[in-house]
Amino acid sequence: MDYVLLFGEPNVEALLEDLRPDVHAKGTDYTTQTVPERETSERLGIRVAIVGDPKDHSTREFLDSVRKAPHA
Repeated sequence: MDYVLLFGEPNVEALLEDLRPDVHAKGTDYTTQTVPERETSERLGIRVAIVGDPKDHSTREFLDSVRKAPHA
């Protein structure tokens, strides 16, 4: 089963400790070497995967385009 989890902490080390997922996915603004939770993931045997599209846009830009789009 897959889950997406929102969190308010600066990193997810405590969640990795509690949940022990098979994979910890991070966006393309990271490399496997720059993931803040890399050491915790390695220690727990959690695979780190870099996923998503290039970060050439912002959430703010996306939301602005949705707000400005004509609605049916």
